[in-house]
Amino acid sequence: MEDKQEEPKPVFNMQPVESSNISERGYCKKTGTLCITFKSGGTFHFPGMSQENADAFFAAKSVGKAFHSMVRGKYESKKV
Repeated sequence: MEDKQEEPKPVFNMQPVESSNISERGYCKKTGTLCITFKSGGTFHFPGMSQENADAFFAAKSVGKAFHSMVRGKYESKKV
């Protein structure tokens, strides 16, 4: 019998943001996963993001521009 270890579930400290498309964002240091909730209602996880990249994303003046330049198309996304 195989002993399958479950991957740790990410825990996010979601923060509301001022953006025309994004309503909130969060990052789980333990799993390196970014979480974004869009105003359209979808919530997505973006695993594999380093702390350094997360810090840069959270420091950006424009959340939407940062998402398009730093996240979209660069990380796998999973709708949750």
